[in-house]
Amino acid sequence: MKKISLDIKRCRGCGCCVRSCPKGALSLGKGKVEVGDKCIGCGVCAKACPFDALRKEG
Repeated sequence: MKKISLDIKRCRGCGCCVRSCPKGALSLGKGKVEVGDKCIGCGVCAKACPFDALRKEG
């Protein structure tokens, strides 16, 4: 279960979130971010996203 949700329409594929993830749970695929199974839901990526495309769930 993913702990971070992605608004695909807002994602610009800049990679800021990928670089910020302490667990390496994010990757870029087809120009958009993908949240992997390593995600712990810390929310660091959501804070790093300049387009507000990621949100911490719960």
